[in-house]
Amino acid sequence: SYLTTEHPDAALAYRGIAYVAASAYDLGSDADVPNTSYEVISNVRYSAAIKDANPKDIIAELLTNAQYGGFFPSAKMGSLVDYSTYCIASGLLLSPYYSEPQPLAQMLTKVAMLTNSDFVYSSKKLKLVSYADQSVTGNGKTWNPNLTAVYNLTDDQFLPASGNEGPVRLLRKDPSQRYNHVRIKYYNRSRQYNEDVAEAKDEAQILKNGLRSMPYVEAYEVAD
Repeated sequence: SYLTTEHPDAALAYRGIAYVAASAYDLGSDADVPNTSYEVISNVRYSAAIKDANPKDIIAELLTNAQYGGFFPSAKMGSLVDYSTYCIASGLLLSPYYSEPQPLAQMLTKVAMLTNSDFVYSSKKLKLVSYADQSVTGNGKTWNPNLTAVYNLTDDQFLPASGNEGPVRLLRKDPSQRYNHVRIKYYNRSRQYNEDVAEAKDEAQILKNGLRSMPYVEAYEVAD
């Protein structure tokens, strides 16, 4: 409104992007322009109190937004209601910050990984299904897993494996070789979005097998 009134020739309509303008901004007394940081709140935030977004809205934006999305046809999107309920109940709300070009598939895969889910293309629709198998309650939502078997597979449905192991082989890592220390890097909102580390340890496994640290997991889509 200031530009429209005072400088109408400079009141350009930069639609589809965010920009900051000020009529009398203090640049300080130094010769160099000061650095300024801004907290940008998306219009797909979960609520007025929670600044993070529901992952199902992030997925929909990345795939179908007309300005920066992947031009994925909306008609091919399956229902994300069940996935959304799981994320809300689990507190898996995200604030992704995309500052560098990257493949859309990589961005989508990261959101799915951070929400313990994966994409499934079924009945000509793209869907998201959680790996969780136990009920969870939080943020006013309760999610219950669907544990009803979809198929009843027998040995006749599998190609024989090499050797005499049978049609299905299960390979498991030696328990003594499993990671018992996990560290996740994220941008901590309570510390002005500076990088922070959250960690978890399995003390019983550490006492039994020694400390085995998993490589750092970069989860910069997490802010809380």
